[in-house]
Amino acid sequence: GWRMPAARALALGIAADVVPPAGMDEAILRRARACMKIAPLAAAEMKRLLREGADAGIETAKSLEQEVLFRLYSTADGQEGIDAFLEKRDPQFRME
Repeated sequence: GWRMPAARALALGIAADVVPPAGMDEAILRRARACMKIAPLAAAEMKRLLREGADAGIETAKSLEQEVLFRLYSTADGQEGIDAFLEKRDPQFRME
């Protein structure tokens, strides 16, 4: 494998943020708090994608991500997330 510069990963949409070392702890806590609000099924799929896509090329990783998104959108929790967003309320996920 090869290393990709952080700015390039951000530009490609692979990274969500680029943080200087001094701001790392705060950024990690912010991201962890956001992850705690994610639907359990989505969190499980993200972990699986990280494991399976770690050594995949960018196109394969994007394809895997797209497959998961389509699958999650068709679940009850996926619809709940969309409804909650549109209704400006916190979602109530049921792992369905």
